[in-house]
Amino acid sequence: MSRRNLPNVAIIARVLGILALAAAPCVSPRPPLAAATAADSLSARWSQAMVDLHVPGMSVIVVNHAGTVRNDLLGLRDVENGLNLTPDTRIYIASCTKPFVACVAALLATEGTLDLDAPVRRYLPRFTLADAGYADSVTVRDLLCHRPGIVNSTITLGDAYTGEMTEDRYYRLLGNTEPRRRFTYSNLHYTLVGRVIEAVTGQSWKEVITERVFLPVGMTRTTCSASEFWAGDNIARPYEYDAGHYVTAEPLKADATMHAAGGIITTSADLARWLRMLLGNGMLDGKRVFPAAAIGTTRELLALDAAEPHPLVRAEQRLAWGAGWDIRTMNADTLYCHNGNFPGCGAFLSFMPGRDLAVAVLANGSGISVFLAELVAAEAYDAVLYRSGADALPQLLKIAERKARTQESPAARGSLSLAPGDYAGKFYNDDWGTLVVTLEGDSLNARIGVLPLPIALTGVDCFDAGGYPGRFDVDGKGRIRAIWLNTARPDSARFERMK
Repeated sequence: MSRRNLPNVAIIARVLGILALAAAPCVSPRPPLAAATAADSLSARWSQAMVDLHVPGMSVIVVNHAGTVRNDLLGLRDVENGLNLTPDTRIYIASCTKPFVACVAALLATEGTLDLDAPVRRYLPRFTLADAGYADSVTVRDLLCHRPGIVNSTITLGDAYTGEMTEDRYYRLLGNTEPRRRFTYSNLHYTLVGRVIEAVTGQSWKEVITERVFLPVGMTRTTCSASEFWAGDNIARPYEYDAGHYVTAEPLKADATMHAAGGIITTSADLARWLRMLLGNGMLDGKRVFPAAAIGTTRELLALDAAEPHPLVRAEQRLAWGAGWDIRTMNADTLYCHNGNFPGCGAFLSFMPGRDLAVAVLANGSGISVFLAELVAAEAYDAVLYRSGADALPQLLKIAERKARTQESPAARGSLSLAPGDYAGKFYNDDWGTLVVTLEGDSLNARIGVLPLPIALTGVDCFDAGGYPGRFDVDGKGRIRAIWLNTARPDSARFERMK
């Protein structure tokens, strides 16, 4: 059985990117597709890639400002019940939330409610960093393009995976964070922007984005509510492939983990309207939805030190990061895009204004599905524009095989010094929250908030929990007094037993 490690998008992207570049010589040309056979050929090709990469369902939609060019609905939204995807199937899009939040910030700036070049502390007096002087200089616009490099994995996991993040904990941990002072993609920049939006509007960021973006664009099935998502019937259930079978990917999204850096659930039909509006520079179906100035703000090249080649799509080169958008060139065209990755979710949104084209790809698979989404989008652009391109799918298959080999579970070779039931209980850490250990049959399992951490024993009272080494602290009287969890090497977190 594969080990379900806690995901880290930045690390996964970096590792897969290195592997892809190492395999670059094996890329072969992919010929242009004739117009008459393009749709059938691509659908068959993508469907086979989904089988090979264990992605159960995928939606591909291509639009121009006037309407839909093509829409491929491939595979299943619900494997257990054999239900197909539809244009109105709801699916979580993870970090593809960020361009929407940036749009809200740009709208508020255009109307004068928010100054993007003002220090963040003007709106969030509690905001500080380990370098307080640098924190004073960070602006809202800096956050939108990831320029400060504020990274704290404890905050990110609390926001996105466990739901154990409180305001006091958030700002306390932030105050101990040393900024990198250079472009570094981080959820923290956008959870801060979400708080800025709340400060200037007096509403939650979810209410503002619903009123100011979803409703005007006509995105009637788009929501920031996980509970609303799970209560519906036409949803893309999240999956991962484990020991030859699709299983539900965990952690499942909950309202507590729907944050401003990754808190939107939408549909391909709704995204078609959003992308058409972007191609129309704020116009949709002949009506002005947003000021052109606001859309222009999101397209500015801001973080120029973000430039780098794409690890898989050789025709793409990142120019910079803008307000919510990864800005690239694809051949000679400018491409605005963003991807999203979470257990059971792989998403890619993009638009190419110079060609009046936009592509969105949504998948309900884990890990590699986000990279499949990017490759599929590139092939969709090439097909519509009658271009040839490099065939990177063989590379992606090899990378997926390597990744699968590295995720094999550690052999269960450990033991417990006490009776299994003695290990069950609640344990607390100021930074991480409450860790709950339960005895289920003969197995111990752990959970922090909504995040499951399956325990595999690796030594006497030592274990692996979701990819993190840990140990039970047994006192001289044979009692479990604490749990050590190696949450961020070389640091360990001590969870004290609660009474």
